[in-house]
Parts: sequence; C-alpha cells; structure tokens
Amino acid sequence: MADHYWGKMFKQLCKARGVKLGRGQRNDRNTSATIAEVAKELGVSERTARNRVKASDDLEIYGDAIRDAGKRPVNVKTNKWHGKM
Repeated sequence: MADHYWGKMFKQLCKARGVKLGRGQRNDRNTSATIAEVAKELGVSERTARNRVKASDDLEIYGDAIRDAGKRPVNVKTNKWHGKM
C-alpha cells in the first residue's frame, strides 16, 4: 500500500480511537491511545506512522500540482513550463 494511502487510513483509525494528531497534542490523562500505541498495533514505529501521515497531508495540499507536473509540456530550449503553474 502506498504511504499516502496508509497515512490516510491511519488518520481515520486515530480519529476513531480518539487520538489527536498534530503539533503539540498530548495525552497525559491516558483517556485514549497514543499515536505510538496505534502504530505499534499496526507493526510500525511512531516515526514511520508520522512520516506516512505527512505524506498523506502533503498529497492533500499539493496533490493537483504533483499530478499535473507530468502533464505540462516543457520548452526544451528554456527548460520552462508552458502555461500557468
């Protein structure tokens, strides 16, 4: 499974378990699972899970540009894109 799909599914699983993703999110009261616990259940490290979530987030933000990058013709002489970015 591609990292960005895995990350998307991981975010959904975390949401279902009450785990908050994001910068500065803490779980001091042990009311829900942590990212590390969910990742361990899936057999990956917390770092791997976070990297895959970031890949998913990046695709949501930059997906159109990434998909369109291969479709835009390049002027061979100037090595610049034709059309708008």
